[in-house]
Amino acid sequence: MQLMNISEAIACLDAYIAAISVLSQSCEAMSSLGAKAADAVEKAIDVLKAKIKELYVLSIIIQEEATRQSEQLMDLDLRGFVDLVRSFNRVDAVIKQATSTASKFDRVRNVPNTGLKEAIEEFRKKKLKGENSE
Repeated sequence: MQLMNISEAIACLDAYIAAISVLSQSCEAMSSLGAKAADAVEKAIDVLKAKIKELYVLSIIIQEEATRQSEQLMDLDLRGFVDLVRSFNRVDAVIKQATSTASKFDRVRNVPNTGLKEAIEEFRKKKLKGENSE
């Protein structure tokens, strides 16, 4: 079994965190332009939702792998393992913020949320499952 590269995992999570933060801020900024930017905001919100889902999937995969290899990873790179846990905390924070942004625009558009709620619940269940198995 090959051990997960913690640095690469953190770099992947951080890249998504940065992209989602920029998208979320862009949506907020474009919304202040009013009706002129409505189509652009709508497309940006759709991209934001897709990136949120991708980050959930990525973080679940990394979390499951880190859980499987936790003892070996902590023995080899305890500081890196702690940094990975911090990345998961940043993931949670950016997803909450971006989901709030997307939800705000969904309420304005009166469009049902397209799977974000289910993805969030699945992520939380897996996260709780991982915490309970410790």
